[in-house]
Amino acid sequence: MIAERLSGGDRRQVGASDDVVSLVLRDNAKFGELFDAMLHEDPTVRMRAAEATEKLARVRPDLLAPYRKRLIEEVGEVDQHDVRRRVAQMLANVRLDVKERSKATALLERYLQDTNVTLVVESLQTLVDFAKDDRGLRKRVTPIVERMAARGTPAMQVRARKLLARLETPPPRAERRRP
Repeated sequence: MIAERLSGGDRRQVGASDDVVSLVLRDNAKFGELFDAMLHEDPTVRMRAAEATEKLARVRPDLLAPYRKRLIEEVGEVDQHDVRRRVAQMLANVRLDVKERSKATALLERYLQDTNVTLVVESLQTLVDFAKDDRGLRKRVTPIVERMAARGTPAMQVRARKLLARLETPPPRAERRRP
């Protein structure tokens, strides 16, 4: 059982999450069990499951695709910043339809109100990723990034300046929308 493999020890450690990633890569049918572990009652299991799921989403976003709605509506609502940070990262790796993208954007905008700097920075990163091909979102996100570049914590300021440069760079010709 995946949850058992992820339990115990120091919560600040990733524990067996890398072993679980390898297990799921060998047996994709176990992905659902890993996904469900992000909703486990034990915060250590939730954190490690989110760590493993995020790593898998980077290399195999197709595994996460059937769980998009649950990622946003269930896991995204878990009140644990290290899980939410991974949700923000996963949202950048999975293809979302218009309705899902709207819900994900609202979730990420709520995350921007958190006091955890890492969560805020990762959420902002994903919003900028979304905004690259969404003119309306770009108009909403740019002032937020500008504020963080001017008045955020040092870590926020550094990342926000990099993100501003990305927002100012037009998308490649094939991705540009016609007026």
